[in-house]
Amino acid sequence: MKKIFLAIIAFLPLSLMAQELKLAYVNANEVIMQMSETQDMQKQITDLQTMYEGEYMKLLEEGQKKMKEFEELQKTNADQAILQSRAEEIRNLEQRIEMFRTNSQEQLQKKQEELLKPIQEKVSRTINEIGMEKGFTYIFPVEVLLFKSSSAVDLTAELKKRLVK
Repeated sequence: MKKIFLAIIAFLPLSLMAQELKLAYVNANEVIMQMSETQDMQKQITDLQTMYEGEYMKLLEEGQKKMKEFEELQKTNADQAILQSRAEEIRNLEQRIEMFRTNSQEQLQKKQEELLKPIQEKVSRTINEIGMEKGFTYIFPVEVLLFKSSSAVDLTAELKKRLVK
């Protein structure tokens, strides 16, 4: 009997605490996609991508030109040393093109992460402010919810109101 009483007393605070929990969820990604900062970020990324694509096209054109010159040189029965030298130039250019393509993709990724970080921090700060102001115990991202009860509050509209102009 004593053990049952102790078990009830031990679980009593947990059941009281569960009643005090105030839970909410938010679709932060939806809000981020609508923020003006995100639109500015996307424009910067698009501009950078366009610049990289232009440079890439120049390198490809240079490679095509060198390949055509090499093919013409082969038709003239040029000296083997000259042909080997030109073939080596083409291989080096192909390596430069591939390295440029890889580096530009990495730079685009880094730039996007760099520009997205302050946006995500702003959203996180605002979610924390809402949580503190409204007394929520937990605010979950909507993407991880497996179940939500009718008592859980959707804060997406509140977050939009504060961040989307």
